[in-house]
Amino acid sequence: MLSLLLIFWGARPKDYYKYKSEEPRYVDGYEEAGDKSGFEGQMIAEGFEMNGFYPGDYEFTLEYSSTSAQNRFEILDRDSCQVLAEGRYEPDSGSVTVFASLDSRLACVVVRSYLEEGELTLNSCQALSLKPVYTDAFWGLALALLLAAGFWAALRAWRKGRQEPLVLLGASVLVSLPLLTQHLQRGHDLDFHLTRIDGIAQALLSGQFPVRLNPDFLYGGGYLSPVMYPELFLYLPGVLCALGASVLFAFKVLCALIHLATAFVGYGAARQMLGREKALYFALFYLLNPYRLGDVYVRAAIGEALAMIFLPLVAVGLWQLFQQEYKKGFFCACLGITGVFQSHLITTLLVLFFGAGYALAVLIGTRGRLLRQGRRMLTLCGSAAATLALNLWFLVPFAFYSGWGLKIYEARPDVGSASVYLFQAFVEYYSTTGENGDTTTTGEIVVSLGMAVLIGLVLFVCCLARRPGPGEDEDLRTKALAAFWVGTIALFMASDLFPWQQIQQIPVLDALASKIQFAWRCLIISSVMYCLVLAVVFRQLRQEKKMAATVLAVFTLSGASLMGSGYLYCNSCAMKTKSDIWDHNTLYDGQYLLVQDDTVDLCNRLKEGNVRSLGQAQVISGSRENLQVTFQFQNTSGEPAAFEVPLYYYGMHRAFLEDGTQLTVTRWEESGLVCVSVPAEYQSGTVTVVYAERRLFRLAEGVSLVTVLGLGALGVQGRRLWRSRTAPDEGK
Repeated sequence: MLSLLLIFWGARPKDYYKYKSEEPRYVDGYEEAGDKSGFEGQMIAEGFEMNGFYPGDYEFTLEYSSTSAQNRFEILDRDSCQVLAEGRYEPDSGSVTVFASLDSRLACVVVRSYLEEGELTLNSCQALSLKPVYTDAFWGLALALLLAAGFWAALRAWRKGRQEPLVLLGASVLVSLPLLTQHLQRGHDLDFHLTRIDGIAQALLSGQFPVRLNPDFLYGGGYLSPVMYPELFLYLPGVLCALGASVLFAFKVLCALIHLATAFVGYGAARQMLGREKALYFALFYLLNPYRLGDVYVRAAIGEALAMIFLPLVAVGLWQLFQQEYKKGFFCACLGITGVFQSHLITTLLVLFFGAGYALAVLIGTRGRLLRQGRRMLTLCGSAAATLALNLWFLVPFAFYSGWGLKIYEARPDVGSASVYLFQAFVEYYSTTGENGDTTTTGEIVVSLGMAVLIGLVLFVCCLARRPGPGEDEDLRTKALAAFWVGTIALFMASDLFPWQQIQQIPVLDALASKIQFAWRCLIISSVMYCLVLAVVFRQLRQEKKMAATVLAVFTLSGASLMGSGYLYCNSCAMKTKSDIWDHNTLYDGQYLLVQDDTVDLCNRLKEGNVRSLGQAQVISGSRENLQVTFQFQNTSGEPAAFEVPLYYYGMHRAFLEDGTQLTVTRWEESGLVCVSVPAEYQSGTVTVVYAERRLFRLAEGVSLVTVLGLGALGVQGRRLWRSRTAPDEGK
C-alpha cells in the first residue's frame, strides 16, 4: 500500500497541462513581405494551436518581437470563438503572460495576433495549468488497487489448484508493459482512434447518448464515424476522459484491457472445446501472437484488436451450435458475434464468410441430417435472431446511412496488392511502415503470424504423419485438424497465390471483396485457428517430454518480445506528453462524407467556424459548442433568409427561434453544410441549431434494450436450472 501511495505521489505532478507551440501560422504573404505596412489593421496569424484543455486555471506565455505597443493578441476557443484572454505586445518586453479560467473542456485554443503598426514577429506560446487538471493519477491508483486485488484472488485460486487465473493475469500484465511510459508511440490509425475517444467524451458531456455524431472531427462540424464504425467498447475510455483522464492515459488503459480480455475470453471459450490445460496454452499462444500484438503496437488497429477478443467465442459458439451442445452455443455465438460486430465490421464480414463455409461443410458432412434436427435448427435461428435484435441499435442507423452515397462505398481498393508472400506470414520482423509494395518486401507492414506458428504447424504435420499411439491426444486428428484446414484456407486467401485480381474483375464479387480492403486481413482467422493447433500440439509434446515444446515456447516469447521492444525503441513518438496534440481531423479521405463533397474545401470552411448569410440578411454574432450553434441575425429585406451553419448535414439537426418556432433545416448543396431557413416575417432574432437523433434510431435502441434484458433474464434462469440439475440430492 505504501508503494502505491508513493507512486501516486510521484504521478500527481504529471497531471498538469503543459504544452509549447512554435508554429504561429501567419496569413499568406506576411512572412515573405519586406514591407509589413500592407497588413496593418489585420489579423496576421491564427496559430499556436493547442488541443485538449480541461477545466482549470491556465497561464499563457507568448514570446515575440514587436516594434509597437499597439499590436495585440486574443486567446480564444476556436469552436465558440469565445475570447479567453487578450493583451498587447509591448515592444520592450519580448514576452507577455496572461491568465484564463476555463469552466468546461475545450477541444482547441488558438492565438489570434493583430498588426496595428510597425512589425510583429511571433516565436512561441506556452500554456501551463496552475494546478493539476487531469485525473490520471487517481485512476492509475484505482486500477493498481484493482490489479493488486486481481493478483490476490489469482493467488488464492493457485493455492486451490487452479493456476490458470494467475498465469493469464501475469501474461496480460507482461504484454502491457510497453504501455507503462509517459509518452505514446506512433500507430498507423492512432490519430483516428484518439479522436474517436475524445469525441465520445465531449459528446457525452454535451448530453448526446448514444453518440451518433463525433463533435471532434471536421473542426467541430460533426462526423458520422460513430454510425459507420462501431464504438461500443470505446465508451470506457471515453467515459474516463469525460471524468478527467487524459486521452493518452485512456487509450493506454483500453490497450491493456484488450490484452486482459483477450487472455481470459480466449481461455474461457477454448476451455469449452479443449479442456483446461489446452485452453490455457491456446490463450497464451493467442495473447502473444505477433499479428495480434501488431494490431495494438504497430498499426493501432484498435477495432481489429477488439474483434480478436471475441473470435474464439465465435468459433466455439458455432462449433457448439452445429456439432455439440447447441443450447450452450446459443449464448456463446450470440455474444461472440455481437462482440466482433461491435468492434470491427470488416472482421465481421470475414466471420460471416468463414462461418458460412463451416456451416456448408457440416451440412455436406452430415448429408443434410443437420436440417432434420428441429431443435438444433430452432436454436440456431433463435441465436441469429437474438444477435440481430441485440445489435439493432447500431444496424438501423448503419443501414440508413449506407444508402446516402458515402465515399467509403465508392472505394474499390486492389485487395490483392496488399497480400503477403507465404514466408512473410511467419517471418520475425518489426517495421513501422504502413504500406505494402507490389514488387518488394523491404520495410513492408508487419502482418506476420510469427515463426512459432510455423514451427508448431510443422510439428503438427509430423504428429499426423506418424501412426497414432496409445498416448496421443484425441483432439490432434479431429479439432486441431479442422482448425488447421480453416487456418490454411485463410492463409491462402491472404497470400499472393489467391486470385484476387480475377475475382475483382467481376462487379458483384468486386463489391464484396473490396470491403476487406487488404488481403492480409484474412490472417486474423489464421491466427485463431493456428493457435488452436499450437495448443493441442504443445500439450502433446509436453506429454511426451519433447524438447520441441521448449523450442516452441522460446520462439513464442521471442516473437512477442520483438513486438514490444520494437514498439518502444524503433517506433517514433506520437505524443511526448499527455498534453501533446494529435491530428483531430484524420478523416482518411473523408470516407463518411458524401461523394460530391470536397474534403479539403469542407475542412477549410468548417475551420472558419462562422455562420454565413446566404442572402441579404446579416449575421450579428454567433457561437458554437459541440454540435450546438447559436447566432443572432437581422433581416429587413422582406424576403426569407437562409443561413449556412458550420455543421455537416446528416439530417440529425433541428433549428429553433427563441420563441420555440421550429425552422426548416436542409442541406446547402454548395458546401454540404446545414442550411437554416427563416421566414420573412422575422426581421431579427436568435436561432439555435441542436443535434436531434432520428426517432427510428430511438426505436431500434428500445428493441436492443429489451433484447438485452430478455437475454439477461434467460441466462439467469438457465443458470439456476443448470445448478438445480447438477446439485446433489439432499437425502444423499
